[in-house]
Amino acid sequence: RMSFGHTSTGADVDAVLAKFVMWGIVLAPIFLFGVTAGNLLYVVLPVVIVGVLPMAQLSGLARKRREAIDRDLPDFLDVLAVTVSAGLGFRSALATVSRRFGGAISEEINTVLHQITNGASVRSAFTAMRDRTRSDAVNEFVTAYLQAEELGAPLADTLNQIAADMRRANAQRMRQQAAKIEPRISLVMTMVLIPGALVILVGGMVLAMGADQIGGILGG
Repeated sequence: RMSFGHTSTGADVDAVLAKFVMWGIVLAPIFLFGVTAGNLLYVVLPVVIVGVLPMAQLSGLARKRREAIDRDLPDFLDVLAVTVSAGLGFRSALATVSRRFGGAISEEINTVLHQITNGASVRSAFTAMRDRTRSDAVNEFVTAYLQAEELGAPLADTLNQIAADMRRANAQRMRQQAAKIEPRISLVMTMVLIPGALVILVGGMVLAMGADQIGGILGG
C-alpha cells in the first residue's frame, strides 16, 4: 500500500474540546440550580458528566490511533525498506514514504523528522515517538532501529525483519483475542438457543396435545 486516507487527530481533539463546551452550556442551568438550591447531587452530576464523557471519548480516540499505528506500521516498514534499498538516505526515505503513506504513523514520523530538523538527536526523537504513542509495535521498531544503527547492520534487512516480526506478533494477538472471545460467544449462543429451543418444544407439545387435553391436565 502506498497511499492511505486518514482522519486528522487535531480535528478529533478539537471535536472533543467542543463537546466540553457543549456539555458545559447544556448542563450549566442544572449546575446553577443545584448551587442555588443547595442540592449537592445537581452540583456534582453536571461536573462529572462534563469531565467524564469527553475524556472517555478522547481516550477512545487515543486507543483507535494506537491500533491504527500497530496495524499500518508493518506495511510502512516494507515500503520504507524498498525505498532505502533503492539508494535513498534514511531520513529522505522516511519523508518520502510518510508523504505517500498517510495515516497516524505518518503523522508521528513527520513529528520525528521535524524534531530532528530542529536539532533533536535521532535517538531522542525516536524515543519521544515511542513514549508518545505507547505502542508495542513502535517500541519494537524504535528499539530494533537504534540497535541496528549502533551495530551498523544493513538497514533494509532490519526493516524487513521488524515488519515480519510485527506481523507474527499481530497474528498471535488476534489468535489470543479470538480465544478469549470464543467462550463468550458460546455462552451467549447457549443462553439464546436453549430458551428458544424450549419454547419451540413446549409450543409443539401444546399444539400436538390440543386444547381439550391441556384443559383436562390443568383441571385434573
